[in-house]
Amino acid sequence: MGLYDQRKTELGGQVIEIHEQLESAERLYLPLAIGNYTNAVHNGLEALLRILEDTRLDLLKSQWEEQIKQMRAALVQHIGDVFSANSSSKPSPAAADFRVRVLIEEHRFLNGLEAKNVGFMRDMLIAHQTNLEDYTQILNKKWSTISDQNNLISEAERRILEETQKAMDEAVKQVAATRREILEHLGAAIVYLNDLPKKIPGGGMAKKYILDWIGGHATLISRVLGSISKVIKYLLEQNPWFKQRVQTYKNSLDTHSRGVLVVYSQTRADAEEFVRDNGFEQAKQYYSDSRDALEKWESDLVTSAQKTCAREFTQAALSRLSGHLSKTERIFNTFISTHQFKFFGPLGPDIREALAQEKMWEYANAGMRSTDLESRLREWYREPVDVWAVDLEKAFSYSAAEIAALPPEIRAEVEVELKAHKEQITKLVREHAEQLVKAMEEAREQTKTDTLSDAFNRNRLVQALTR
Repeated sequence: MGLYDQRKTELGGQVIEIHEQLESAERLYLPLAIGNYTNAVHNGLEALLRILEDTRLDLLKSQWEEQIKQMRAALVQHIGDVFSANSSSKPSPAAADFRVRVLIEEHRFLNGLEAKNVGFMRDMLIAHQTNLEDYTQILNKKWSTISDQNNLISEAERRILEETQKAMDEAVKQVAATRREILEHLGAAIVYLNDLPKKIPGGGMAKKYILDWIGGHATLISRVLGSISKVIKYLLEQNPWFKQRVQTYKNSLDTHSRGVLVVYSQTRADAEEFVRDNGFEQAKQYYSDSRDALEKWESDLVTSAQKTCAREFTQAALSRLSGHLSKTERIFNTFISTHQFKFFGPLGPDIREALAQEKMWEYANAGMRSTDLESRLREWYREPVDVWAVDLEKAFSYSAAEIAALPPEIRAEVEVELKAHKEQITKLVREHAEQLVKAMEEAREQTKTDTLSDAFNRNRLVQALTR
């Protein structure tokens, strides 16, 4: 059965009711006019349903209006001009009344359908789908760009952490190895000094011997000083390097948090706004508005046949819009599953890690703590002054006491030279020791666990993500 067949039947019945009051010609052409008109309306309604079923993005609101216009033209042609087109004589009063009544009822039908432009709602649903699909692609591209930029920056930060870790490991090895070297040279110098009183010859040979001995001892001490100078030079080179690494890392974090993460945060804000404005609730509202409009159109109609036809058209129209709504829901659900926790909603832990990469610092921090350069330096850093210099001075005191017990003629030749040597050597060793202590103290400050934790942790990035 056609979409407007019941109205055709209804109007045909009305013609039969006034059959006796009609002219003979009117009895023939009025049913034909009704049939032509209702067929035109049927075709127009079918065309409207095809418009609603169309899945193209094209705006079809104007096509909807054009179909109504064609149905209204059919009304004028087949009903409005029915008498002038079929008879030159004046119509019967019954036919004239019938024509007026049909025109009023049909104009109500067509005007209501035109006012409830469901084609526009179809356009909105299709546009909604397209917006979701397009924005999904936009977010995918943005995430790819953000991830690439973030990974580049994070990789540079990772290299800084790895270089710092490697430098700390190397510093521990270098300082420990040089310390052992210093202790070996210092031990040899002290043994050499302790043996002096036992080997000083008599018979006027003491002075020559002590001068030769001082030369040998100075050589041993020069090895001590050389090793101390070597570790001082190493630390003085490393200390500004550590400081520069920390500053470079901080600068990178600053660029990181104010650059790519700002772009990410703004994209999140834009995405949340998009979801508010283009969520599935909005699509459901389009469908609901269409349903309400069509039901209102049906309720405003006067005749039972028009109401029935309107109800059938409404059901068919809503069925087609329901298909668009279901597709919109699927697209929206895909959009949500793809981007939730990334661009809207709570920040997902995997997204937080992908952007802030906190595990990078946790791993590096564990490595730095295991190296613990700070505690090694804290353990060793007073040793040059409190142990090395003191041990050397004690050895000189011990030798001086034994030399004091030698015969006066020997002692007199030795003490003056040995005193001058002692003052020069102990002064040099203590000066070098103090310089080393200062260098180790600075290195200890640069590599304190708390200092590095403050410098290298990635809390600033987390804060940039969550604000």
